[in-house]
Amino acid sequence: MALSVPTIVGKNGIEEILELPLSEQEKIKLKDSANIMKDIINKLDL
Repeated sequence: MALSVPTIVGKNGIEEILELPLSEQEKIKLKDSANIMKDIINKLDL
């Protein structure tokens, strides 16, 4: 699983990473969501 932020990509690769205006609570919830998804993926029998 990949979690990323909006990024401007040009012919030479990453040109600019766009920072999201997230509150501390939003950042915590985003990390929690990523951890939940990671746990679910790890439990899959692939």
